[in-house]
Amino acid sequence: MKKKVLFVLQKISDGGAERVATVLCNELCKMGLDVALLVYFPTESEYPVINQVKKIYLKKTESEYRRLSFFQKLKTIRNALKKEQADYYVPFLYFAGVHVQLASVGLHGKVIQTVRNDPKSVPQSRKERLIRNILYCFMWRGFVQNKRQLEYFPSFIRKRMTILPNPVSEIFLKTNPIREKNGLIVSVGRLNEQKNFDMLIETARILKDRNVSCHIKIYGEGDLFDHLESLIHKLDVYDVCQLCGRTKDIARRLCESNIFVLTSNYEGMPNALMEAMAVGLPCIATNCPTGPSELITTGVNGELIEIGDSIRLADRIEGLLKSDELMNNYGKNAKKTIADGYCPSVIASKFFTEVLLL
Repeated sequence: MKKKVLFVLQKISDGGAERVATVLCNELCKMGLDVALLVYFPTESEYPVINQVKKIYLKKTESEYRRLSFFQKLKTIRNALKKEQADYYVPFLYFAGVHVQLASVGLHGKVIQTVRNDPKSVPQSRKERLIRNILYCFMWRGFVQNKRQLEYFPSFIRKRMTILPNPVSEIFLKTNPIREKNGLIVSVGRLNEQKNFDMLIETARILKDRNVSCHIKIYGEGDLFDHLESLIHKLDVYDVCQLCGRTKDIARRLCESNIFVLTSNYEGMPNALMEAMAVGLPCIATNCPTGPSELITTGVNGELIEIGDSIRLADRIEGLLKSDELMNNYGKNAKKTIADGYCPSVIASKFFTEVLLL
């Protein structure tokens, strides 16, 4: 009898964790597992899953879900878990992990917790981090994205955890960048404090002052849109730096660009950076906790710089734009890094053997 794995997410659109979950679902299904997705509510532009992956929605709309009290949510989730009778529950993101750990008490399925960001920083509340750490004492297994995340947890929790990096969709590995120099620099992410787009906009000012021929495009939505738009006008870089909102075709936007930049204060395992590397773009990233240093080796497949160092970032962008050879080498090596270690089949196989222990 096939083992059944039930992934649990609030939604399957917009975020990196959601994209990772759907890629994993598809690959595990191809490997012969019975795979289902329990989603709190439907949204527009959901990440695709193959027909063999069963999708279950807790509620028909987000507003209907939001009206539930905490205990009503737990009861609704527990009823869904009972009905599906999965062997393993895999919640993505902190709140889903709390819900599933509590709702599954006494049920057949084993809880596999996941860490999708820097555990020192997310969740931001110290109380919520404590709750997470306590609940992890009761999980069956868990997985983190990299070694630095694993080191955060005490040894008795680490013994039940494994490192499972994010898989990158084949769409990006099959996409190649244009090789015509257009000076287009791209960044992708939610417009919030974590992503530190202030740094990139300040870099735009430095590059403009140096008369470097380039244009920066930032794709994403978030609470800081108005703040960032104001900063663009305050620094007088609206002609060379643009907030482009959300895009449905990240792969195309990446392949149209010359350089990808990540300016985050902290990360988990940055999907946007991995996708840019998979396309074959030369990438510059802040050496933030956690993720970039495990993906990029400076001088080989990209560049790492210190958080907040806009001058250094401007230096490296200018240097890359002046060297076609360096850009091509970084891009080629970046693509190989992702193809060798982060393609969906490789990560799904690790999940099968090192997480499920099958």
